[in-house]
Amino acid sequence: MQCKKCSKECMESELTNGFCSDCIQKYGLTSEEIHYKKNHLAGIIKSLVIVIIVLGCILGFVGIVLNIAIGIAIFVATFISALLFSSIAEIIQLLEDIKNK
Repeated sequence: MQCKKCSKECMESELTNGFCSDCIQKYGLTSEEIHYKKNHLAGIIKSLVIVIIVLGCILGFVGIVLNIAIGIAIFVATFISALLFSSIAEIIQLLEDIKNK
């Protein structure tokens, strides 16, 4: 197998979650960095979900003032969009976790 950092060929028993002992010492990898790597794209999408919820609530309240049906439609669309995007972010993170094993 290869080290995830330097691509050095090592025996599987010499690797700690995909990293060789040389890279662990050389780069000062902490146990948290070795065991878990957070995907930045998933974090960006989760931040986008928060923005969608905030903007959707504001637009929903404005829509209710204009017409109650429009306001409810905006709230439902916001809920569905937020749910979809948060699911995609979770899938991306789970795939990253599988890749890092």
